[in-house]
Amino acid sequence: MKYIVYGIPGPYASMPPRHLEGFYCWKPAKGMYGFGYWLLYIDAHTGEVLYPYYS
Repeated sequence: MKYIVYGIPGPYASMPPRHLEGFYCWKPAKGMYGFGYWLLYIDAHTGEVLYPYYS
C-alpha cells in the first residue's frame, strides 16, 4: 500500500475550503453534478501528507 486517502464530501470549488488544510485534490462523485470529494493523501509508511499530483 502506497497511500492512505481520506475523502471529505463537498461541492466543487477552485480551492478547497480553509478548514480542509492539506485536502488539495477534488474528484467528482459518480452521477452527482458539481458534487464530489476533497482528497487528502497520506504516505502509508511515514504518515506524511503527500501531494502526488504535484510531484
